[in-house]
Amino acid sequence: MSRLPLFLVLCAALLRALALPGWLGWALILPALALRLEGWNRGGGWRTDLAGGFFFWALAFSFLGHVHPVMPIGAALVMCPFWVLEGWVARRLRSRIAASLAGVLAIAAMEWVRTLFPMGGIPGASLGLGAADGFLLPLGVVSGEAGVGLLILFGVGACLGWARKEGKFALLPFGALLLLHMASLSFTHLPQGGPSLSCLAVQANLTLEEKHGALPTSEVFARHAALTEEGLAQHPDTQLVIWAETMWPWPGVEPWDSGIMRRPWPGRPPEELPIQTLARLQIAQVAALLEGHPSTRLLAGAHFYRGIPESSPPEIMSPRTSEVMLFDAGGLLVDRSGKQELVPFGESLPFGGAFPGARSLAMRVFAATGLLPDFDRPPYAGPLTTGRSPHLLGVAVCWENMFAEVFRRQALDGAQAFIVQSNEAWYATGAEMDQMVASTRWRAVETGRPVLRVTNTGVTLLVGRNGSIRDFLPRGESGVLFTNLPCRPLGAPLPPFAIWGWLLSPAIALLALILSLTPFQVMARFSLQREGNPTVRAS
Repeated sequence: MSRLPLFLVLCAALLRALALPGWLGWALILPALALRLEGWNRGGGWRTDLAGGFFFWALAFSFLGHVHPVMPIGAALVMCPFWVLEGWVARRLRSRIAASLAGVLAIAAMEWVRTLFPMGGIPGASLGLGAADGFLLPLGVVSGEAGVGLLILFGVGACLGWARKEGKFALLPFGALLLLHMASLSFTHLPQGGPSLSCLAVQANLTLEEKHGALPTSEVFARHAALTEEGLAQHPDTQLVIWAETMWPWPGVEPWDSGIMRRPWPGRPPEELPIQTLARLQIAQVAALLEGHPSTRLLAGAHFYRGIPESSPPEIMSPRTSEVMLFDAGGLLVDRSGKQELVPFGESLPFGGAFPGARSLAMRVFAATGLLPDFDRPPYAGPLTTGRSPHLLGVAVCWENMFAEVFRRQALDGAQAFIVQSNEAWYATGAEMDQMVASTRWRAVETGRPVLRVTNTGVTLLVGRNGSIRDFLPRGESGVLFTNLPCRPLGAPLPPFAIWGWLLSPAIALLALILSLTPFQVMARFSLQREGNPTVRAS
């Protein structure tokens, strides 16, 4: 393994990690990409790509070390092959097109391909994520976080191509992307106005230990209830109280379901309760919480369970999902939305667990972390209808915050604003929280809809449709945030990204993959025909 390419790639990996939100600064992505491209130019092979990929993803997922010390290493082993594939595509393309453009297209292709990975896709740590803190954020209206990342990537490639005297072909793609953004921005003015929803976001600031056993379930509820009552006393006309992800401390159930709820529990026998007992408890607790506020509703995150017959064998557990539940003041469950993008190895296994040894692997994860990756994806998702007030609310849970498609789909279905529920107590570092906030800002810009982010430990905040932070609660503190969530009028126009801009990234990626997979002889023949070679014509 040559030392110079390895040094360049490792430096690229380090700088790219430091460019993530919460680290040193997003502009470090520029030298990171330049060094990555130069590493290939200096002869770097698959081993250097493997080393660089492992180093980058171990740093990018370092926050998982709070869940279990080896999790960053496991995540890096899963993700580093994408850097190897980048190198393979880059070397294939170098025989067909200019070197700088070859590397750029290879990175662009793998940035998109990894979002299709069977674990549900890994959109985090993207090229454009850190740019949420910079002047490029408004361009997300046109092409989103992924498209702005491409703009940065092609800009670096253009500079390197110009320095290498590769001519106009190094500048044309970047120039075309830049012109597309500039031209589209003139058509992105969205009218103001629309109804607002008065919201009370509850940030209870519970530790993982408190949430998962150190505190009785009733005490978890009591802490949320005390904050809610305090907030409602100051803002009695609140329309929507919001608790964060899984902060409903009991299993969520359908009131008309039957049978028993049976779920695994780390370190002790499975828990088993009648569904109707849970349903009565659910109704009574919400009704008591919202007593005296008939127009107020509660939006709470929960693990939702379906009943199984009492005669079910002991190894059969209730199907479960991660959901957002909307209750009226009487405690009735009036609407809900199920989480579609499940956390790899925390809530799901690759390929849906359809591979040999999947159950054994799931139980090993359960023993090590307390997380059993066997959640289902329900067939229903947002937006939610808030009932008496004419609001359609898009919703996202936990790391769905990072998936542009989750928000784009709901915006197309009429969502007027979004609510994100999350619990960042899983992560010890502030960097991961900053990355989640950056993703929230991109989602607001991409959809042209405000986003209210409600978390257990922070950061709870309101993001305007232009990506600006309007109001927030400090991280690591308990309290409530009362805010009016602006809602776009029904039928309000969508930004270009939501309509066609999202296609930019897959289009460029597919072009790169087609070029790399096309046999060299076909490419050479096509090139000669374009030049009018008489030998080729005669053949």
